[in-house]
Amino acid sequence: DDTIKRAQLREWLREPTNAGVECRAFGVTVAGQPGSFVVRGEAAREAARFLEDYYSRFLAPVRFDARRAPAFRLEYTTAPGPFADPSHPLWDTDPDAAFRIESDPSGALLVVQRDFVGRLELATNVMRAFGPRLSLGTCDSIDNPFLLVANKALSDRGVYCLHAATIEHEGRAVLFYGDSGAGKSTLAALSCAEGRRVLSGDQIYLRREGQRLIACASPITIAQLP
Repeated sequence: DDTIKRAQLREWLREPTNAGVECRAFGVTVAGQPGSFVVRGEAAREAARFLEDYYSRFLAPVRFDARRAPAFRLEYTTAPGPFADPSHPLWDTDPDAAFRIESDPSGALLVVQRDFVGRLELATNVMRAFGPRLSLGTCDSIDNPFLLVANKALSDRGVYCLHAATIEHEGRAVLFYGDSGAGKSTLAALSCAEGRRVLSGDQIYLRREGQRLIACASPITIAQLP
């Protein structure tokens, strides 16, 4: 129920971010832009180990450099108590469940999705997300808040995300568009089996360099990367 999720999100947001829970941080680079992750909760160490493996091709040192501040920051907190269980009724497994976004009085966006809830600060590109314990079976709980905050931050810097599978052919990126279920990931998997380099099975970033568009892999499709 969205009403229950919104109420739960507001309750969690009232808790101090450093309320005696374990915390781990690491950096990533996406499309040439730096970002940072903070993982909190009772299982922060395990969650950080999972994410460092999941995002291994995109890891970067966390640097506090005012000249090149992170483009975005994603703070993921494993929900407390029974809410950490991915099978808890709060986390809807229906892939067609509603995705709701609304503004709060400060102008930030409150996000209620089937597998996470969160708050996105538009001015600072900081997302505070809450969801179940992370694993390959629950990676949507980190992929979806990542997409929201990273796509907003990168678009501010002229980097845009497209819903497309992408392979490399003779030194150029070839993009395949299609609705969900059209076969993009299947095409990427077949291309990989034929020895082609796969940049993405679902999402790709494009940035401009002079007169060229450069295709950059997205971490959320890391499973499709050879």
